[in-house]
Amino acid sequence: MVDGNIFLWNYDDQVVISDIDGTVTKSDALGHLLPKFKCTDWAHEGIANLYTNIAANGYKLIYLSSRPIGLSESTKNYI
Repeated sequence: MVDGNIFLWNYDDQVVISDIDGTVTKSDALGHLLPKFKCTDWAHEGIANLYTNIAANGYKLIYLSSRPIGLSESTKNYI
């Protein structure tokens, strides 16, 4: 069984789409591996503030990732 979510937004909502690995994290490969070892300092400096400011300006955020489904929970928790 696979769970999913559907979000209904207004036609005029503003959206920012961001990749995670290599954009939020410093490395594609390390972004996949380091969370398994409880390392949390692999994000680009200031990225949380950037996305906080984007959301504060009324934009909706969509994150894309090619991470394995087994990392989905840790990825959601990180974000």
